[in-house]
Amino acid sequence: MADGEWVAIGWALLVLLGTSFLAGAAINIFIVAVNLADWLKRRQLSDLDKVLTCIGVSRLGLQITTTMTVYGVIFFQMDLLYEARTVSEALRSLELFFNYSSTWVTTLLSFFYLVKIANFHHPAFVLLKERISQLLTALVISCLVFALVNTLLLTLWPPHINGLLGNSTHDLHENVTASQSDRRVFVYLFVAGKLLPFAISAVSLTLLLVSLSLHIRQMRDSSHSSPNLDKYYTAIKSMIFCFLIYSMHIGIGFAGLPYSFSMNIIWIQIMKNLFPTLHSLFLIVGTVKLRRQFWRITQRAANCFSRGSSMELTETIPP
Repeated sequence: MADGEWVAIGWALLVLLGTSFLAGAAINIFIVAVNLADWLKRRQLSDLDKVLTCIGVSRLGLQITTTMTVYGVIFFQMDLLYEARTVSEALRSLELFFNYSSTWVTTLLSFFYLVKIANFHHPAFVLLKERISQLLTALVISCLVFALVNTLLLTLWPPHINGLLGNSTHDLHENVTASQSDRRVFVYLFVAGKLLPFAISAVSLTLLLVSLSLHIRQMRDSSHSSPNLDKYYTAIKSMIFCFLIYSMHIGIGFAGLPYSFSMNIIWIQIMKNLFPTLHSLFLIVGTVKLRRQFWRITQRAANCFSRGSSMELTETIPP
Protein backbone atom coordinates (compact mmCIF):
# COMPACT_ATOMS: atom_id res chain seq x y z
CA MET A 1 0.00 0.00 0.00
CA ALA A 2 1.34 3.45 -0.92
CA ASP A 3 2.54 5.87 1.75
CA GLY A 4 -0.24 8.30 0.87
CA GLU A 5 -2.88 5.64 1.51
CA TRP A 6 -1.35 4.80 4.89
CA VAL A 7 -1.41 8.49 5.82
CA ALA A 8 -5.07 8.74 4.80
CA ILE A 9 -5.94 5.66 6.86
CA GLY A 10 -4.05 7.08 9.83
CA TRP A 11 -5.94 10.37 9.64
CA ALA A 12 -9.25 8.55 9.28
CA LEU A 13 -8.47 6.50 12.40
CA LEU A 14 -7.53 9.64 14.33
CA VAL A 15 -10.82 11.30 13.34
CA LEU A 16 -12.71 8.15 14.34
CA LEU A 17 -10.89 8.09 17.68
CA GLY A 18 -11.84 11.72 18.30
CA THR A 19 -15.46 11.02 17.38
CA SER A 20 -15.64 8.02 19.70
CA PHE A 21 -14.14 10.15 22.48
CA LEU A 22 -16.73 12.91 22.03
CA ALA A 23 -19.60 10.41 22.02
CA GLY A 24 -18.31 8.53 25.06
CA ALA A 25 -17.49 11.70 26.98
CA ALA A 26 -20.96 13.14 26.34
CA ILE A 27 -22.65 9.93 27.53
CA ASN A 28 -20.61 9.65 30.72
CA ILE A 29 -20.84 13.37 31.48
CA PHE A 30 -24.61 13.01 31.20
CA ILE A 31 -24.64 10.17 33.78
CA VAL A 32 -22.47 12.12 36.22
CA ALA A 33 -24.34 15.41 35.69
CA VAL A 34 -27.81 13.91 36.26
CA ASN A 35 -26.76 12.21 39.49
CA LEU A 36 -24.82 15.28 40.66
CA ALA A 37 -27.85 17.50 40.07
CA ASP A 38 -30.02 15.02 41.94
CA TRP A 39 -27.58 15.02 44.86
CA LEU A 40 -27.46 18.83 44.98
CA LYS A 41 -31.25 18.91 45.06
CA ARG A 42 -31.89 16.14 47.60
CA ARG A 43 -28.49 15.80 49.32
CA GLN A 44 -28.64 12.04 48.88
CA LEU A 45 -28.28 9.38 46.21
CA SER A 46 -29.49 5.81 45.98
CA ASP A 47 -26.90 3.04 46.12
CA LEU A 48 -27.33 2.37 42.41
CA ASP A 49 -26.85 6.04 41.55
CA LYS A 50 -23.60 6.09 43.55
CA VAL A 51 -22.23 3.13 41.62
CA LEU A 52 -23.33 4.60 38.28
CA THR A 53 -21.67 7.91 39.15
CA CYS A 54 -18.40 6.13 39.93
CA ILE A 55 -18.64 4.29 36.62
CA GLY A 56 -19.25 7.54 34.74
CA VAL A 57 -16.30 9.32 36.38
CA SER A 58 -13.86 6.45 35.83
CA ARG A 59 -14.86 5.99 32.18
CA LEU A 60 -14.73 9.70 31.48
CA GLY A 61 -11.22 9.79 32.93
CA LEU A 62 -10.24 6.78 30.84
CA GLN A 63 -11.47 8.31 27.60
CA ILE A 64 -9.83 11.67 28.31
CA THR A 65 -6.42 10.21 29.16
CA THR A 66 -6.52 7.72 26.28
CA THR A 67 -7.28 10.41 23.72
CA MET A 68 -4.78 12.88 25.18
CA THR A 69 -2.04 10.24 25.17
CA VAL A 70 -2.58 9.19 21.56
CA TYR A 71 -2.90 12.73 20.19
CA GLY A 72 -0.10 14.05 22.39
CA VAL A 73 2.36 11.41 21.26
CA ILE A 74 1.47 11.61 17.57
CA PHE A 75 1.18 15.39 17.17
CA PHE A 76 3.48 16.70 19.92
CA GLN A 77 5.92 13.76 20.29
CA MET A 78 5.60 13.95 24.07
CA ASP A 79 7.59 10.75 24.55
CA LEU A 80 10.57 12.13 22.58
CA LEU A 81 10.80 15.61 24.05
CA TYR A 82 12.65 15.48 27.35
CA GLU A 83 10.59 18.33 28.79
CA ALA A 84 7.32 16.53 28.02
CA ARG A 85 8.44 13.00 28.89
CA THR A 86 7.16 13.30 32.46
CA VAL A 87 3.76 14.45 31.21
CA SER A 88 3.61 11.49 28.82
CA GLU A 89 4.44 8.98 31.56
CA ALA A 90 1.92 10.59 33.93
CA LEU A 91 -0.82 10.39 31.29
CA ARG A 92 -0.11 6.73 30.67
CA SER A 93 -0.16 5.97 34.39
CA LEU A 94 -3.48 7.79 34.74
CA GLU A 95 -4.83 5.90 31.75
CA LEU A 96 -3.91 2.59 33.38
CA PHE A 97 -5.51 3.68 36.66
CA PHE A 98 -8.77 4.79 35.04
CA ASN A 99 -8.79 1.64 32.91
CA TYR A 100 -8.58 -0.62 35.94
CA SER A 101 -10.95 1.63 37.94
CA SER A 102 -13.57 1.36 35.21
CA THR A 103 -13.17 -2.42 35.15
CA TRP A 104 -13.43 -2.86 38.91
CA VAL A 105 -16.37 -0.48 39.38
CA THR A 106 -18.22 -2.20 36.52
CA THR A 107 -17.60 -5.48 38.33
CA LEU A 108 -18.99 -3.87 41.49
CA LEU A 109 -22.18 -3.06 39.56
CA SER A 110 -22.57 -6.74 38.64
CA PHE A 111 -21.99 -7.74 42.26
CA PHE A 112 -24.44 -5.05 43.43
CA TYR A 113 -27.16 -6.39 41.11
CA LEU A 114 -26.56 -9.88 42.47
CA VAL A 115 -26.88 -8.84 46.11
CA LYS A 116 -29.88 -6.58 45.57
CA ILE A 117 -31.93 -8.81 43.26
CA ALA A 118 -30.98 -12.42 44.00
CA ASN A 119 -33.00 -14.26 46.62
CA PHE A 120 -30.74 -16.80 48.29
CA HIS A 121 -31.38 -17.86 51.88
CA HIS A 122 -27.85 -18.58 53.01
CA PRO A 123 -27.16 -16.66 56.27
CA ALA A 124 -24.02 -15.02 54.87
CA PHE A 125 -25.86 -13.81 51.77
CA VAL A 126 -28.81 -12.54 53.83
CA LEU A 127 -26.40 -10.61 56.07
CA LEU A 128 -24.64 -9.16 53.03
CA LYS A 129 -27.98 -8.16 51.54
CA GLU A 130 -28.89 -6.29 54.72
CA ARG A 131 -25.57 -4.46 54.97
CA ILE A 132 -24.75 -3.77 51.33
CA SER A 133 -25.68 -0.09 51.68
CA GLN A 134 -23.34 0.32 54.63
CA LEU A 135 -20.53 -1.53 52.83
CA LEU A 136 -20.89 0.29 49.52
CA THR A 137 -18.38 3.05 50.29
CA ALA A 138 -15.83 0.50 51.47
CA LEU A 139 -16.40 -1.56 48.31
CA VAL A 140 -15.84 1.47 46.08
CA ILE A 141 -12.63 2.30 47.94
CA SER A 142 -11.53 -1.33 47.58
CA CYS A 143 -12.07 -1.09 43.82
CA LEU A 144 -9.87 2.00 43.67
CA VAL A 145 -7.19 0.32 45.78
CA PHE A 146 -7.14 -2.72 43.47
CA ALA A 147 -6.90 -0.37 40.48
CA LEU A 148 -4.02 1.50 42.10
CA VAL A 149 -2.14 -1.72 42.88
CA ASN A 150 -2.57 -2.96 39.31
CA THR A 151 -1.35 0.39 38.01
CA LEU A 152 1.71 0.42 40.25
CA LEU A 153 2.66 -3.10 39.20
CA LEU A 154 2.70 -2.05 35.56
CA THR A 155 4.22 1.37 36.22
CA LEU A 156 7.13 -0.21 38.11
CA TRP A 157 7.86 -2.50 35.16
CA PRO A 158 11.37 -1.88 33.69
CA PRO A 159 11.48 1.72 32.45
CA HIS A 160 12.58 0.81 28.92
CA ILE A 161 9.05 -0.53 28.34
CA ASN A 162 7.16 2.37 26.81
CA GLY A 163 3.84 1.22 28.22
CA LEU A 164 0.87 -0.79 27.16
CA LEU A 165 -0.09 1.70 24.50
CA GLY A 166 3.23 1.38 22.75
CA ASN A 167 2.24 4.40 20.72
CA SER A 168 5.43 6.41 20.75
CA THR A 169 6.62 7.82 17.47
CA HIS A 170 9.35 5.23 17.35
CA ASP A 171 6.91 2.41 18.02
CA LEU A 172 4.66 3.51 15.19
CA HIS A 173 7.35 2.54 12.70
CA GLU A 174 9.83 0.18 14.27
CA ASN A 175 10.82 -1.51 17.47
CA VAL A 176 13.79 0.40 18.87
CA THR A 177 13.39 0.38 22.62
CA ALA A 178 12.41 -3.06 23.82
CA SER A 179 12.19 -6.63 22.67
CA GLN A 180 8.89 -8.07 21.54
CA SER A 181 9.03 -10.63 24.35
CA ASP A 182 9.23 -7.88 26.98
CA ARG A 183 6.32 -6.10 25.38
CA ARG A 184 4.27 -9.28 25.30
CA VAL A 185 4.92 -9.84 29.00
CA PHE A 186 3.72 -6.31 29.68
CA VAL A 187 0.49 -6.82 27.74
CA TYR A 188 -0.11 -10.20 29.38
CA LEU A 189 0.32 -8.61 32.81
CA PHE A 190 -2.17 -5.93 31.85
CA VAL A 191 -4.79 -8.41 30.68
CA ALA A 192 -4.12 -10.82 33.55
CA GLY A 193 -4.95 -8.00 35.95
CA LYS A 194 -8.47 -8.02 34.52
CA LEU A 195 -9.07 -11.73 34.94
CA LEU A 196 -10.09 -11.45 38.62
CA PRO A 197 -12.83 -8.83 38.07
CA PHE A 198 -13.87 -10.76 34.96
CA ALA A 199 -14.25 -13.92 37.05
CA ILE A 200 -16.27 -12.04 39.68
CA SER A 201 -18.60 -10.71 36.98
CA ALA A 202 -19.01 -14.22 35.55
CA VAL A 203 -19.84 -15.69 38.97
CA SER A 204 -22.27 -12.84 39.75
CA LEU A 205 -24.06 -13.35 36.45
CA THR A 206 -24.27 -17.12 36.95
CA LEU A 207 -25.65 -16.83 40.49
CA LEU A 208 -28.20 -14.24 39.42
CA LEU A 209 -29.36 -16.47 36.56
CA VAL A 210 -29.72 -19.35 39.02
CA SER A 211 -31.71 -17.15 41.39
CA LEU A 212 -33.98 -15.99 38.58
CA SER A 213 -34.59 -19.57 37.45
CA LEU A 214 -35.53 -20.63 40.99
CA HIS A 215 -37.79 -17.60 41.34
CA ILE A 216 -39.64 -18.36 38.09
CA ARG A 217 -40.02 -22.00 39.11
CA GLN A 218 -41.54 -20.97 42.45
CA MET A 219 -43.94 -18.65 40.62
CA ARG A 220 -45.10 -21.47 38.40
CA ASP A 221 -45.56 -23.83 41.32
CA SER A 222 -47.58 -21.32 43.32
CA SER A 223 -49.41 -19.92 40.25
CA HIS A 224 -48.75 -16.38 41.47
CA SER A 225 -47.65 -13.49 39.30
CA SER A 226 -44.72 -11.31 40.31
CA PRO A 227 -44.88 -7.54 39.65
CA ASN A 228 -41.15 -7.29 40.39
CA LEU A 229 -40.05 -9.59 37.58
CA ASP A 230 -39.24 -6.67 35.28
CA LYS A 231 -36.35 -5.57 37.47
CA TYR A 232 -34.91 -9.08 37.20
CA TYR A 233 -34.99 -8.96 33.43
CA THR A 234 -33.55 -5.43 33.31
CA ALA A 235 -30.64 -6.38 35.53
CA ILE A 236 -30.06 -9.63 33.65
CA LYS A 237 -29.98 -7.82 30.30
CA SER A 238 -27.53 -5.27 31.64
CA MET A 239 -25.25 -7.91 33.15
CA ILE A 240 -25.31 -10.17 30.09
CA PHE A 241 -24.61 -7.21 27.81
CA CYS A 242 -21.81 -6.03 30.08
CA PHE A 243 -20.34 -9.52 30.29
CA LEU A 244 -20.38 -10.08 26.52
CA ILE A 245 -18.82 -6.72 25.71
CA TYR A 246 -16.35 -7.20 28.55
CA SER A 247 -15.35 -10.56 27.06
CA MET A 248 -14.82 -8.88 23.70
CA HIS A 249 -12.83 -6.15 25.44
CA ILE A 250 -10.39 -8.68 26.90
CA GLY A 251 -10.33 -10.66 23.66
CA ILE A 252 -9.30 -7.54 21.75
CA GLY A 253 -6.38 -7.15 24.14
CA PHE A 254 -5.07 -10.59 23.19
CA ALA A 255 -6.02 -10.47 19.50
CA GLY A 256 -4.43 -7.06 19.06
CA LEU A 257 -1.13 -8.13 20.60
CA PRO A 258 0.72 -8.51 17.26
CA TYR A 259 -0.34 -4.98 16.32
CA SER A 260 0.06 -3.30 19.69
CA PHE A 261 3.25 -1.57 18.70
CA SER A 262 2.40 -0.36 15.22
CA MET A 263 0.10 2.22 13.65
CA ASN A 264 -2.82 -0.15 14.22
CA ILE A 265 -2.67 0.83 17.91
CA ILE A 266 -5.14 3.63 17.07
CA TRP A 267 -7.63 1.03 15.84
CA ILE A 268 -7.13 -0.94 19.05
CA GLN A 269 -7.70 2.18 21.15
CA ILE A 270 -10.97 2.81 19.30
CA MET A 271 -12.11 -0.74 20.03
CA LYS A 272 -11.08 -0.43 23.68
CA ASN A 273 -13.17 2.73 24.05
CA LEU A 274 -16.16 0.96 22.52
CA PHE A 275 -16.91 -1.06 25.69
CA PRO A 276 -17.35 1.85 28.14
CA THR A 277 -19.33 3.88 25.59
CA LEU A 278 -21.77 1.11 24.68
CA HIS A 279 -22.29 -0.05 28.24
CA SER A 280 -22.79 3.50 29.56
CA LEU A 281 -25.38 4.07 26.84
CA PHE A 282 -27.10 0.84 27.84
CA LEU A 283 -27.12 1.97 31.48
CA ILE A 284 -28.91 5.17 30.45
CA VAL A 285 -31.54 3.20 28.55
CA GLY A 286 -31.96 0.67 31.37
CA THR A 287 -32.14 3.15 34.28
CA VAL A 288 -35.50 4.88 34.70
CA LYS A 289 -34.18 8.19 36.02
CA LEU A 290 -31.44 8.51 33.41
CA ARG A 291 -33.76 7.45 30.62
CA ARG A 292 -36.37 10.07 31.58
CA GLN A 293 -33.79 12.85 31.80
CA PHE A 294 -32.28 11.82 28.48
CA TRP A 295 -35.72 11.88 26.87
CA ARG A 296 -36.48 15.34 28.33
CA ILE A 297 -33.20 16.76 27.04
CA THR A 298 -33.79 15.20 23.63
CA GLN A 299 -37.30 16.66 23.50
CA ARG A 300 -36.08 20.13 24.50
CA ALA A 301 -33.31 20.01 21.91
CA ALA A 302 -35.80 18.91 19.25
CA ASN A 303 -38.21 21.71 20.23
CA CYS A 304 -35.45 24.32 20.12
CA PHE A 305 -34.34 23.06 16.73
CA SER A 306 -37.88 23.11 15.37
CA ARG A 307 -38.47 26.63 16.69
CA GLY A 308 -35.22 27.82 15.14
CA SER A 309 -36.14 26.24 11.82
CA SER A 310 -39.60 27.84 11.93
CA MET A 311 -38.13 31.28 12.66
CA GLU A 312 -35.64 30.96 9.81
CA LEU A 313 -38.42 29.86 7.47
CA THR A 314 -40.59 32.82 8.53
CA GLU A 315 -37.75 35.27 7.92
CA THR A 316 -37.09 33.91 4.44
CA ILE A 317 -40.75 34.06 3.30
CA PRO A 318 -41.46 37.52 1.82
CA PRO A 319 -44.54 39.38 3.16
